[in-house]
Amino acid sequence: MSAAFALMLPPARLDELLQGLPAAQRATLKWEAARIREVILQLVRAPPDDRALVRALHAHAQLSTRLVSDLISLVGDASGVLADARASMEKDFVELRAAFQGTEGFSAVEWTTLAVMNFNIAVFAVFDQLMARKGAEPLASIPDLSAMTAEALDLPALGVLRAELLVFAMVLAINGGAKAADLAEHAEWAYLECAAGAVVLERDGLSVTPFRQESDENRAARLLRYAAELRSTMDPATAGEIEGARMGSLQ
Repeated sequence: MSAAFALMLPPARLDELLQGLPAAQRATLKWEAARIREVILQLVRAPPDDRALVRALHAHAQLSTRLVSDLISLVGDASGVLADARASMEKDFVELRAAFQGTEGFSAVEWTTLAVMNFNIAVFAVFDQLMARKGAEPLASIPDLSAMTAEALDLPALGVLRAELLVFAMVLAINGGAKAADLAEHAEWAYLECAAGAVVLERDGLSVTPFRQESDENRAARLLRYAAELRSTMDPATAGEIEGARMGSLQ
């Protein structure tokens, strides 16, 4: 089983995906799911640390691959697990954006969750096509992240996956009672990872950049919001200096 598939399962909803299994198997898998959540939550319990993020992605890939392999062997329906994962992810991302609404980290979370979802929609489509042709066997031919070293997982192209892990961590933290305002630094961290990864994917022919089809009116409103957020981070003297520069008004 490819860890690329496993990494798409939202950790906050693993228990929901395990419902319907026999009690004995569910208990075993719930223990594995708890280990995954703990690995991910460590990312928001400390200041941003790029090496810690890579180590967490490596651990998550290994743990999730085992859990998903066991889950699919029990339910016998990879496509069903995939559909549940996508629906759960979309719900989590919508709820995370709502939690960050009006906070410093909102724009970063908005951009990142939309880009990550675009990436996963593309991956979901590949899985759908492969399984439609040959069943679940093609999943084994997709590069397995769980077999990669932690150093290999630091590749720029995997920035979107590292960002996804940070998004999952913020979802778990918010669900556990954390305040979005306290996660602004981690939201920015996720955005920077995702944006860097998106540039590499774009060069390789996959565009995950959000807002690709928004209207001119919505784009203008969004850019004005970005300008207002940027201005709010500046002291009056700096803002006044930029206002008078040739770039023009931040508004």
